[in-house]
Amino acid sequence: GDIQQIDYFRNNKLQYLFTTSSAMYLVDRLGKPVEPFPIQLKMRDAEYLSVIDYDHSKKYRFLVSARSGKLWMYDKEGRALEGWRPNNTEGSLLTAARHHRIKGKDYLIAIRTDGMVYLMNRRGELFKKFPLNLEARLSGNYFLEIGNSMSTTYFVVIAKEGFKIKFNLEGKILSRETLIKT
Repeated sequence: GDIQQIDYFRNNKLQYLFTTSSAMYLVDRLGKPVEPFPIQLKMRDAEYLSVIDYDHSKKYRFLVSARSGKLWMYDKEGRALEGWRPNNTEGSLLTAARHHRIKGKDYLIAIRTDGMVYLMNRRGELFKKFPLNLEARLSGNYFLEIGNSMSTTYFVVIAKEGFKIKFNLEGKILSRETLIKT
């Protein structure tokens, strides 16, 4: 996955956080490991890492996604988060699972390449009408458009078949537009 920069010590100096397939590392700007890292992960196929800071307090959470579709949440010290069961999206993800705060509420989204969308709260529980099947093979990233309510806030994804698909936080597909192909 990508290398993330975080202010682990809250001193305005950045450290680098990343995962390999089986461990999570945090190193300082000189390349030295930060205690208690490296952390051995419960999986052997880690693919993505997302850093979550719910209230900008630098009390980080680390969301690790596996190639198999399992999602694990760790606290700042690298311990598996209490009460978080490893969620299983049962397939390869399009991008890293991510956190969004929308209208004061926390959402975690994981989108599979085959078009299944998982929208969860911060405890990993699925929202009503999710998982949502977009019935399309997806590519690229997704875009978030924040509206005035849950029904007017939507995600946009692009299908390999040439469709732009919009869906909202209520689990409704709002549109499926054909893109012009050359």
